Amino acid sequence: MTYQNGSFSTLIIILIFSFLSCEKENNSDQLQGEVEVEITDAPVDDAGVQAVFVTIADVRIDGQSLNGYSKTSLDILAYQNGNTELLGALDLDAKTYSNITLVLDYETDASGNSPGCYVLDENGNKQPVRSTSDEVRISNNFDIIANQTTKLLIDFDLRKCLTREDTPTPQDEYEFVSSSRFNSSLRLVNRNETGVIAGNCQDFVSNSETLVVFAYRKGTYNRANEVNGENDLTFQGAVTSAVVANNGDYELHFLEAGDYEIHFAAFEDEDNDGTTELQGTLLLDAITSIDLGAIKVDAQATITANVIVTGIIPL
Repeated sequence: MTYQNGSFSTLIIILIFSFLSCEKENNSDQLQGEVEVEITDAPVDDAGVQAVFVTIADVRIDGQSLNGYSKTSLDILAYQNGNTELLGALDLDAKTYSNITLVLDYETDASGNSPGCYVLDENGNKQPVRSTSDEVRISNNFDIIANQTTKLLIDFDLRKCLTREDTPTPQDEYEFVSSSRFNSSLRLVNRNETGVIAGNCQDFVSNSETLVVFAYRKGTYNRANEVNGENDLTFQGAVTSAVVANNGDYELHFLEAGDYEIHFAAFEDEDNDGTTELQGTLLLDAITSIDLGAIKVDAQATITANVIVTGIIPL
């Protein structure tokens, strides 16, 4: 058989491209990375809440369930100040993904007891909580890198998603916010790409029962909006928050690299009903030269921001 030069060259090119395509397809089966999914929480500022148990029946990444995951019940409030719980791991194709879905079981916990999700109040009573959907989807693009482990973290921010019923009863005081708000209340980050703001707050002014510190993306804090939240859910624009310890120490974990501002608020249970009420926001001076309105956070770094309270802006 004979070929014209042009035809022979074309055939060679086709064979080369076919070979490369086959090689790419064969290699693509091996281009996988591992993903680990952890969960943490920002605090709830309700003195009547002792624990918040959530039962997670399934964890899905872009619709694919975690391998070997079994139904889990955990007290979300137990995982604060950098503490996390590993939900599971999965080998995934190396590419970009867009969301994680938590499937909640409101009816029964991992041991088969009812309810599946509940608030444990100060009297030891289980108060069932639920939302309008049993699926919570947290959206944020993330990359799985071949032959590497990606650590994803879900911030289950109870301050944003747990509220009191409009018409509460002694055994039914709490509920999760609606499905759409629930989805936006949870945060998804790559743990290796986050940093920490930590420090100490010296308060000789407010004499409040509880101080809470909030981290906002630089330029996003609007006091009027943040202190007048819907359904008593204040400071909804904060990226995360933390309760200031009795000695003034605080830690704001898992902040994606970028510029932040921090704000402190005072809370008090004035009528002794087990619920703390917002008293006002605090005026601060930085003890060091750091700009509290433009704190630069780098991945895997801790930035120290020590402050002293100089006054309080009441509601």
